[in-house]
Amino acid sequence: MMDSNINGNHEIFLVVEGKEQPLPKTAPVRKDVPLRRVRQVLVDADTAVTPTDMPAPAAHPTGAVPTLDELLNRWRNSKAGLKERTEIKFDTYLTMLRRYVKTDRPVTEYTAQDVRIYVAKARADKDSDGRRRLKGQTINEAIWRTLHDAFALAQEEDFIPRNPLDSVKREKTEPINRTQLKWAEAEQVLEEVRTRGNKESYLELKFMLLLGVGQAEAKDFSGGSVDWPGGQIVFIRQKTRKQYTVPIYPWAKEFIIAEIQPRLKLGLPVFDWRNPRKALETACKNLGFACVDVRSLRRTLIIHLIEQRMDIRLIAKWQGHADARLILSRYGNYIDAGYEKDALAKLGNGTGQK
Repeated sequence: MMDSNINGNHEIFLVVEGKEQPLPKTAPVRKDVPLRRVRQVLVDADTAVTPTDMPAPAAHPTGAVPTLDELLNRWRNSKAGLKERTEIKFDTYLTMLRRYVKTDRPVTEYTAQDVRIYVAKARADKDSDGRRRLKGQTINEAIWRTLHDAFALAQEEDFIPRNPLDSVKREKTEPINRTQLKWAEAEQVLEEVRTRGNKESYLELKFMLLLGVGQAEAKDFSGGSVDWPGGQIVFIRQKTRKQYTVPIYPWAKEFIIAEIQPRLKLGLPVFDWRNPRKALETACKNLGFACVDVRSLRRTLIIHLIEQRMDIRLIAKWQGHADARLILSRYGNYIDAGYEKDALAKLGNGTGQK
């Protein structure tokens, strides 16, 4: 029979001949069967494990797995609309990267070790003089960072569980050599190059010093670029592909007339270009000066203009810069200490001191 008490609990009991009888107690049935043994499995924390009794994951909703090259193109497209020189920089990075990285594989197949091999290939690449083509800073910017951004896109879209670049160290970078010669020292060095009989290197180096242009602009310099009535030379800044003009400074006029004008042929390069780096280094060593790179000649000219009290805005314009901020922030640090003392002395004289 079944009854319930005031608490609502139910009770089942047995009644025999009008008397309540306790229910018989029964022991639980136990089988002498040993429990299944569980095999201990040690799995690396980074290893994806798919239990055999679970269904395989469905295919990625977006379809086929893209190649690394496709992701790099998508990354590049996301940079559209930025400043022209910034876009040119990214295109240059992709050109460098594809020289060392095999980009036609599905993005899921790349490992951190693959990337290390690609970086090592870029690090080991040398020019005909045995010098590294890419310095550490360039490898970090053009290869490491670009790959990191492409794999981050793949990770964001669930194609890969982690970014392989997270395990790849960046390259060590060397401090940039910002040393430059004083104006008189640069003139001595160029004369040393000339006396050693390396005329073409001498002409290239002197052109870059007297006008303050870089190697790319000097190499691209061609007949038709000199505006004699305007007293200026038209250059194309290679980083931005924008046109800018440089005046024919008084110290450059005689050189341009004597050495450059006879070479001017419409549409043809003025220089039979040979990299003048080695000639410059040899001359510096022979004269006991600190070795400088070719780009330092441009800095020498800028400091010379500053010390001639030229308007900073004009200097920036003649360098093809959009404004004077770079000139003020970078080149002001290289003004000669002696020049600074002379300027302070003149300032003192101007306040009435005798």
